[in-house]
Order: sequence, then C-alpha cells, then structure tokens
Amino acid sequence: MRWLLRLLLAFIAVIYGVVGGFILFVGSVYGATYFSNFNATAQDITAICLICIGGVMVLISLLGIGSSCSRSFGLSYTFSFFLLFSIIIEAIAIILFVVFRPEVDNVIGLVAKQTTGSYGEVTSFYTKSLTYLWDGMQTGLECCGVYSFKDWSETEYGTKAGIPQSCCSKSQACDLRSTSDDPDNIFKVGCYEVFGKSVADRLEVLIPILAATFVLQVLGVCFACCLARSVQVEHCAQMPY
Repeated sequence: MRWLLRLLLAFIAVIYGVVGGFILFVGSVYGATYFSNFNATAQDITAICLICIGGVMVLISLLGIGSSCSRSFGLSYTFSFFLLFSIIIEAIAIILFVVFRPEVDNVIGLVAKQTTGSYGEVTSFYTKSLTYLWDGMQTGLECCGVYSFKDWSETEYGTKAGIPQSCCSKSQACDLRSTSDDPDNIFKVGCYEVFGKSVADRLEVLIPILAATFVLQVLGVCFACCLARSVQVEHCAQMPY
C-alpha cells in the first residue's frame, strides 16, 4: 500500500512542478529582458509575483518528489504543510479576486496594454514570443488590441507601422493605417472583452477542472500525511526499548 501512496504523491508533485516551472519560466524570461532597467511598472511587479509563485511551487514539487522517494517522515510532513499552506493561499486569492474583481480587471488590462509596447521587437526571446502570442490571439479570437484597435496607436509599433496584420479580418485590402472609428476589414472588438466572454462561455468546463485541481491538492496533503505516519510507525517499531 505504501508504494501506491509514494506513486500518487510523486504524481501530484510532478504536476505541481510542471505548472510551477512554466510560471517561473515566464517570469524569468521577462526578468532577463527588463529587470536591468527596473521601473516598478505593473509588468515588473507581475513578473516578480510570477517568479515567486513559480519558485515556491517548484520547491514544493521537489519536497514532494523527495518525500515520495525517501523514508523520511519529516520530509513528508514538511511537504504536506507547504501544500496545505498553498491551498489556503489559493483560497484567499480566489476570495480576493471575487471581492475586488473591478480592481483586478483594471490591473490585468494595464499589464496587457503594457505588453503591447514590446510588440514587433526582435531584440530578445521575450519580445519575439510576445509578438507571436499577440498575433495568435488576435487571429484566433478575431480581436484587436486590449480594449479596441485604437490601443495600437499608443504604442511605438503603432506610430510606425499602424495596426498589426493579425488584426485584419481579411489578408487583403486591409487598411492598417486607418484612424477612423469604423475601419474596413479590421477587428474592432478588444481581446480582453472577447477572452472574457470565451472564458464565461466555458465555465461549465473550467469549474470542474478547478474543483478537481483543488481536490487533487487536498489528496496530496492526505497522501503525504498517511505516508509520513506509516513510515513513522515503522520507524518506532524498529527502535529498541
């Protein structure tokens, strides 16, 4: 039975590590590009938060993998404590998100608009990835800019080249330099609105996924405690009296 607990614990730890590693990677890529000129912008603060969150998740993952491979009940208890602590933080974050939804929307919109300032640059891996991301999102969601196509006029790219090609509803006869309120063949709805509607339309799928993620983390705490208790009992049984 103990080998099954170790296997399940390792599985949960690996999932935590993959998600945390991706979050850490995203924050680190931005930091490697812009932290040399740190200005405490919304993007900078967001990147620091991502690095911290990703780093903590990777640490928890390493503790989980270590506890599943070792015979140390102390390591398993430590992993369960950190995992339980992260669950509490997640619950608090969800509550704060619901209570301060307008403020959160404003921050997300501000960060998104700041990312448009790096669009079109090819100076680093971050700017190239960001350009591909914006192009893919605008083409896939059929949107333009954060709130509208006019957002691009506030960027350096917009002053030089106009609206990105990915904003065009058709690849031909697209007026990329249009300044009218109703340009032809250009998506006029902002990506933030379209993305929000897309998420709202898929709540019946997202809510079960989030609930399953929460349950998986709770099971991780239970598995870690059970494994720690099992090893502890065996350790006590082998001690001479």
